Amino acid sequence: MNREDLVKDLRESLLWQVVKSNVEQLSQLHIMLKGIDYLDNKSDLISKITRCEVIKSEEFKVRKIDIEGSKILVYYTIPSFIIVAWSKESKLLRITATMKGLVAIPDIDQYDWYSKDFNDMSKEELLENKSLVYILETSYENIECDDMRFMD
Repeated sequence: MNREDLVKDLRESLLWQVVKSNVEQLSQLHIMLKGIDYLDNKSDLISKITRCEVIKSEEFKVRKIDIEGSKILVYYTIPSFIIVAWSKESKLLRITATMKGLVAIPDIDQYDWYSKDFNDMSKEELLENKSLVYILETSYENIECDDMRFMD
C-alpha cells in the first residue's frame, strides 16, 4: 500500500476519530470561541460547560499530504456541527465551524497497517489506536455560535 492510499483508507476511520476526540475536549472551546464576542457572559458560560460533542460533519477532506522520511503529514479540513452542553438533557450552544489542522502518522514503515481493519472498528477500538496518530495543529474557521438557551 502506498502512503497516499493509506491516508485515504484512514481518513474516515482512525484519523477522523482521533481529530474528533481532540475537538470534543473542553479545552478546545476557548480556542473555538475566541473570536465570538456576541455571547453574553462568555467566560461564565464556558466555565459551566461539561460536554462538547461533534454531532454532524462533512467528509474528512485531505488538503495536502507531505512525506518526511517515514512520517506522513496530513493537512485536513472538516466542516462540522458541534453541540456544547451542561448535561445530556440541556443543550447550551450549537457551533458551526470548519476544523482545519495537521496530523502526523509517524514511523509509517514500523507498523503493520494490514494487521488491523480500521474501517470495521468501533469508536472505542479506534481510540485505543490513537497513539498511531499525533495531532500537531487544530484551528477553527467560519465559526458561528447559536445560544440554544434562547431557542424554543
